[in-house]
Amino acid sequence: MANIVETARAAGCFATLLTAVEVAGLTAALEGPGPFTVFAPVDDAFAALPAEKLAELRDNGGLDLIYAHLASMAALPELAARAAAASPEPAL
Repeated sequence: MANIVETARAAGCFATLLTAVEVAGLTAALEGPGPFTVFAPVDDAFAALPAEKLAELRDNGGLDLIYAHLASMAALPELAARAAAASPEPAL
């Protein structure tokens, strides 16, 4: 099975996303076993942004937003496990 980076490359419409992943230093992580789920705009959606906004997203200041999303997503499995442990088993 292909990893996230291979899948994005093969699709041919995620060049901007792949550039952002590379700038953020996340290529190796997303080439790993995961599991990962990625919701990302295609290149046409990025092209609709004003050039200065796209440049802002690509600079290092935009990495804080990427890392915040990754940190929150990394916490989801732990939160789900806690919720499951705290919930009583449903009666059948």
